[in-house]
Amino acid sequence: MKPYLLLLCVFATLGSDNANAQLQRRKQPASYLRNKKTLSQRGRKHNLDPTPPGYEDSIWCPPGTCDMKVTHDMGQAGPSRFFHECYSRKLGAFVQEAWTGSLADNDPPPEWISEPRLKQCPGSVHWSDLIKDDNAFGTFRIASDTTSSGNPRRSAKGKWCWDVKGGVTPGNKIVLKRCNDKTKQLFVMKIAPISSNRSYQELTIHPKRKKSLCVGVASTKGKSWLRLERCIDNDASQRFRQYLGKNLCGQFAMSGDDLVVTNQGIKPMKGAAVMLSDSDRLRSFRDSIATWCPQK
Repeated sequence: MKPYLLLLCVFATLGSDNANAQLQRRKQPASYLRNKKTLSQRGRKHNLDPTPPGYEDSIWCPPGTCDMKVTHDMGQAGPSRFFHECYSRKLGAFVQEAWTGSLADNDPPPEWISEPRLKQCPGSVHWSDLIKDDNAFGTFRIASDTTSSGNPRRSAKGKWCWDVKGGVTPGNKIVLKRCNDKTKQLFVMKIAPISSNRSYQELTIHPKRKKSLCVGVASTKGKSWLRLERCIDNDASQRFRQYLGKNLCGQFAMSGDDLVVTNQGIKPMKGAAVMLSDSDRLRSFRDSIATWCPQK
């Protein structure tokens, strides 16, 4: 065969393989595309591997959420996790869920609920609508909820919110201010790939004014102020664990739960830095903020 004819055959074969691959991708459910694109968001929820009976019998959701039915073009085929999402109507956000079964050796996170306490959400959502907001938890103020002594701060005027000291530029610290309507207090929270532990969801946090920046810390090995940084993929110093409790409030932690996000000083005050500190500090300074809530 002549050399140029051989090259034509090779290119034709490659073109055919590429077309077939594109056709196969179009045939896959969008959940598969999300899993491939984002390295298994929400704990590999949409992995197409079949799950044997007895491992996904019951869905568990944080208190204050409901069970949202998810519809698929492929009908009812697939694991149970394909057809359910935990949804907060108050915040308009989908959050992490957990599964238990008669053959599964695992327990649901403390205080999470299942049927009959877990109610069905009104209506349903199509998987394509989930894909549009893939990787996003929502845009919120991050407000104080309780102190380490357990005293709630329920009044809106009594809440402290994350704010940026100075301009929204790298290096500027995150500080406490009374919650207000200024956009410097709005942060975009994005779900990051997480481990198989489903009692929390892992997040990256970005100022709404400049989503290319991330909230991070100088060090994950000790006390460190939260500050704005240029985002770095899969950087442990820019990933926070949010433990989901009632109304999606919970502790923010980093570096294997040894360090938690709290306020600088023995009690919250205007301009105090938001910082990482060890868990023992919360027991010593009982007026320090221990729990944070996303707030519209």
